[in-house]
Amino acid sequence: MIRYISLLLFIGLAWGQDEYNINHIVEQDSVYKKKFSDEIVNGNVYQMSDDMKVPLGKMKNGKKEGIWNDWYSRGTIKSKTSWKNGNISGTCYNYRQNGTIEFRTENINSNDYTKFFYDNSGNMSKYSMEYRSGEMYQGSELKFYKNMGYIKDFFLYNYALDPKVLYYDKGELTKTEFISRETGEVIKATRNWRMKRRMKKIFYNIFQFVSQTK
Repeated sequence: MIRYISLLLFIGLAWGQDEYNINHIVEQDSVYKKKFSDEIVNGNVYQMSDDMKVPLGKMKNGKKEGIWNDWYSRGTIKSKTSWKNGNISGTCYNYRQNGTIEFRTENINSNDYTKFFYDNSGNMSKYSMEYRSGEMYQGSELKFYKNMGYIKDFFLYNYALDPKVLYYDKGELTKTEFISRETGEVIKATRNWRMKRRMKKIFYNIFQFVSQTK
């Protein structure tokens, strides 16, 4: 009997939980409220896609709480972000359109965190990057740059991205590796200290030239 009563209470609470359309709420002083009212949002939040309710996440006392989902337009998961009392917290995931994990984020807070990157098959790669105050600080991160040589049609623009790896040491960019899209091999690498040395040499030569012409 006790289990039966508990089940009824659980069902009653679930059915009694409020729902909010994301377009019908607004953030005021870090607290979400229902538009055109003073009602603080407490309950599940969704967005509409045609005639479907797409679940986003839950709010408690006007702040995001628990796991919030973001979706690609085709309906596959794009990211899962963990929130606690309105702040990003814990482990978050970002996904590619094919469903594999692109990277995982371990958060200390919204500005201090570490990203762990995964390959196209969803296996963890050797790349990870520590961020401090929202800026790259230590490690290596895989990014993509626009290779203009591949752009032959405007509609193929999103496919004209080549990989590169940025290496940071205590907040300083030390090396950039450009990776072949076809073979996955490093085709060019630039070291930041070499670039700085070249720039110093160039400025020195300019200074010498100016001094001699006076």
